[in-house]
Amino acid sequence: MAERMIAGVVGAPSARSLVASALSGATFTASDVALMLDESAGSLQFSKDLLAATLEHIDPGVSVVDSDLNLVAWNSRYLDLFDYPPGMVRVGAPVADLIRHNALRGECGPGEVDDHVQRRLDHMRRGSRHSFERVRPDGRVIKTVGGPMPRGGYVMCFTDTTAEAEARAALEQSRAELEIRVVQRTAELSEANVALARATREKTRFLAAASHDLLQPLHAARLFAAALDREVSGSSHVLVDRIDQSIDAAEQLLRTLLDISKLDAGGFEPTITVFQLKPLLHEVAATFQPMAAEKGLTLRISGIDATLETDRTLLRSIVQNLLSNAVRYTARGGIIVGARRRGRRVRIDVVDTGAGIPEDKQDVIFREFERLGTGGEAGVGLGLAIVDRAARRLGATVALASVQGKGSRFSVTFERAEAEPPAHHDGKVVSVMEATPLHLLVVDDDLAVCEAMTVLGTSRGHRVTTANDPAAALAQEGPFDVALVDFQLGSDIDGIDLIGGLSARHPGLRAALVTADRSPETPRRAAALGIPVLAKPLAATTLDAWLAGAAEKPRAA
Repeated sequence: MAERMIAGVVGAPSARSLVASALSGATFTASDVALMLDESAGSLQFSKDLLAATLEHIDPGVSVVDSDLNLVAWNSRYLDLFDYPPGMVRVGAPVADLIRHNALRGECGPGEVDDHVQRRLDHMRRGSRHSFERVRPDGRVIKTVGGPMPRGGYVMCFTDTTAEAEARAALEQSRAELEIRVVQRTAELSEANVALARATREKTRFLAAASHDLLQPLHAARLFAAALDREVSGSSHVLVDRIDQSIDAAEQLLRTLLDISKLDAGGFEPTITVFQLKPLLHEVAATFQPMAAEKGLTLRISGIDATLETDRTLLRSIVQNLLSNAVRYTARGGIIVGARRRGRRVRIDVVDTGAGIPEDKQDVIFREFERLGTGGEAGVGLGLAIVDRAARRLGATVALASVQGKGSRFSVTFERAEAEPPAHHDGKVVSVMEATPLHLLVVDDDLAVCEAMTVLGTSRGHRVTTANDPAAALAQEGPFDVALVDFQLGSDIDGIDLIGGLSARHPGLRAALVTADRSPETPRRAAALGIPVLAKPLAATTLDAWLAGAAEKPRAA
């Protein structure tokens, strides 16, 4: 206890020496004690100076109160922050007076002055730590941190955080503005998507309308080719057959383009059927055989047959586009089209000995309008884009293996079908020479189609009357056995409405709608009225079969 009391005056080391000397019987002279006290005073002064210098050189303002809550220490930064009146800040000044002065100036925020004073004094008496930020009337932001001293008393630290607060406010404002911009951009993007969807629908409607006009000349060409087939003999029949196959290939391509546009618009549903693969490969290869022979290329079908369950038209388009590219880009050698089993899957390959495809081009060639700079540039770069989109729509995978200068292999892989394709029954074949002569009324706004139907019908032994508009058709006297009516007649009256008028004028008339329109509404309207639909371009065999069936039905009285 004596050592602790002495240490409060001369410091712990000197107190220890004095007590140890007293216990050992040694004595200190007055000069020894004076020297010891001088050393202790110097040490204390050094500590005091060090503490004062430290407080003066730190950025926060600092104030210290003793256990009686009277001010005992502070730094100049503290005075700068609060700008107290002269004489208010002094050793022994009650801290309550300083708090009251700040509260009266609005430094403590809204509320009663006495409440502010009492609340802060309670913090100090309890020795509880606290921290808060306050915006001063001049706009500065002061952060206050307080805590108890080890032997009683309380220390307060005041930091000007205006710059940090402004940075936080700017960041918050930027975040809010960013959220507003995101909302605006999202709205703009939604509007753009709506506009894009509208444009896509308009494009699909345009292609649907354009497909009718594009298929009209193909329809006429197919009818003329069928009529020509009766006028030729020998090997010329083969040429006519090739013309018909080429017309069919062009028609399939147009229909596929329309289907792809519908696929982009989200309105296309594949027609899934079960069929054998190899007959389809032979059909497609036959259309390209003359082109391959003209270039001196061999073209053959290889591999296994398989049963597939998918959209036959889209698959035909895939193979047709792959084979078209192979013939176009192969200068010598040959092309093989075939299929291989891969477990439960079937891989269809189109292999050529052409120029091959550089590795850096093997991805981009599936984009629209991408072509290789290796000759054979008759195409517009849509074939492989159609292959890719059609395959993805059918759940198939497309692969490419190519070596530049040696050739390429394009592969499309499908799941094999579980079911077997339906048995094919040929049915009764009606000879053209044996067909019952009929009086046909052909209604079409295209003069070439009317002429082609006249030539074909006459070659079959029928009598043909044509009309180019509904009024002319209704004005015909008849009687007629059959009416073949186009759907789009360039009039307010469409083909279905005209058939109704013709049936009323000519009781017992058998009528069919002949159309290139592929909208689902047209077949539904026709089916509801019991009107058969024949799709353009119309094959002569299809027309002959339908006319033969119509001839067998008795006319109504």
